[in-house]
Amino acid sequence: MPGIYMHIICRDGQIRLYIGQAVNLSKRITEHQNIKQRKLHPSLHYSALDGAEWDQFVILAAWSTLPDMTNPEIKEETYLLLSLTETWCCFLFQTLPRKTLQRYLPALTFYSPEVHLNVACPLLQPGTAATNLGELYHSDDALLRSYAQASLKKATEVRVQYRADSLRLRVNQGGEFCVFSNTGYGMVQIGYVKLSLPPNPLLLPSGNIWVQAEICEEGTIHPHHACQLACGTDPALRIAFNIAVVNEEGVTGTHWLTTTGKCAVFKCNSFVEDMEGLTREEIEAKERRIIRTRGRISYTSNPRESVFAE
Repeated sequence: MPGIYMHIICRDGQIRLYIGQAVNLSKRITEHQNIKQRKLHPSLHYSALDGAEWDQFVILAAWSTLPDMTNPEIKEETYLLLSLTETWCCFLFQTLPRKTLQRYLPALTFYSPEVHLNVACPLLQPGTAATNLGELYHSDDALLRSYAQASLKKATEVRVQYRADSLRLRVNQGGEFCVFSNTGYGMVQIGYVKLSLPPNPLLLPSGNIWVQAEICEEGTIHPHHACQLACGTDPALRIAFNIAVVNEEGVTGTHWLTTTGKCAVFKCNSFVEDMEGLTREEIEAKERRIIRTRGRISYTSNPRESVFAE
């Protein structure tokens, strides 16, 4: 039968509440009690439940009959009514983050301690979940704070990995990259590597251009390596970037991009290893590499004190 339930959890001597909804209450409660199910679907609720001293389920509201869920209109109405009722219960028992309660409830003289386990308002999920995790990031409660920090860190790692995988695919197979103007001449940025474009009336300093990278095996040097100042064991010696250009006769050809920047050597060193799947920690532990922190770049060695090719 459909309904709303409260899960009372005692963890480290602290009573915590979670409000949930289900079309099939008995099935949902059984799922919550299944350890394998909890591992497949991590949440703040399950984080509190794992390691709890004791827990208890309480039915707060239940439908007397099972709606016809094969009817699209009845199904939609049932889920809406469940969400409305769950939201009302979350506000009633104050199981949502403090800022959410303050945003939607009248001014109160008393709020329950921020120790409960609903992250987002049921009527506004999933769009508010990430925002509310941010609110819990500096919570006074250790369980809420550690869960929010771990979840946001994981989300950031997944997002960064997705971007890296997408960039790796575009670079290896060839793809379009944005062209921009810098002091009057065109440049293209591939990841965190900037390369100058050759003078060509058809390569305008705006729009996109097709670029492909070639990375040769470790211990070898690409004959068209982009970084002219790379030397020694620099991985930058193994990478080259080519673009399609059109000459005055309209014939399409290949042009190998180059750079004479010292900092570009460090960037290309990291870029090559990034493309080859080394972790950020592995790359940043080496000399002549870059460190990326919140969009800013620093260096593991001082470019002014480093040796470069003549």
